[in-house]
Amino acid sequence: WPGGALSGDIDRLLTQVRACSDVCRDLGLDVLGLWPGADPVGADVLDGVRRVVDAAGDIRIALEYKPDTAVATCDDVIALCAAVPGLGVLLDTGHAYANREDPALLVERLGGLLLHCHLGDAAAGGGDDDLPCGRLHDFGTFVAALDATGWSGTASFDLYGAVSSGLLTGGQAVRESRDHVLATRA
Repeated sequence: WPGGALSGDIDRLLTQVRACSDVCRDLGLDVLGLWPGADPVGADVLDGVRRVVDAAGDIRIALEYKPDTAVATCDDVIALCAAVPGLGVLLDTGHAYANREDPALLVERLGGLLLHCHLGDAAAGGGDDDLPCGRLHDFGTFVAALDATGWSGTASFDLYGAVSSGLLTGGQAVRESRDHVLATRA
């Protein structure tokens, strides 16, 4: 996507969104995550997001924000949700920490917009850290916030940065993260 995705070759992206939405339907999934990482800071993605939501049909699009992209903050993604009916949010805890945002506070703020979570840890400014949960931040308040709102969505570990850097294996990263998250519920 050298020319952007939501801000670039949108027809190619729409073809992929339709195909992924078909797979979601076949698997009984109702949410499809979309990360606008190919779209540079300052790119206008509004029309692209509208077209993606339309192309997905009955599958909800959960837009993942990340520092140093066209959709960099929680405020950015909330503004897009306000402008595009049916759009939701994929909250990546590592991206929130990298932005110096508190994921526990964002859970309540996002309310019904929150469709999926990526779980990982990061230092301030470390948007690509993808560290195991609990390395830098205690996830207890985040898990408690999800519980307090009655959130019933799904979450998955996003530990790519730590694993791809050779810091630890995928199995080690998931076990460490799982153990930390489970310990917060004890």
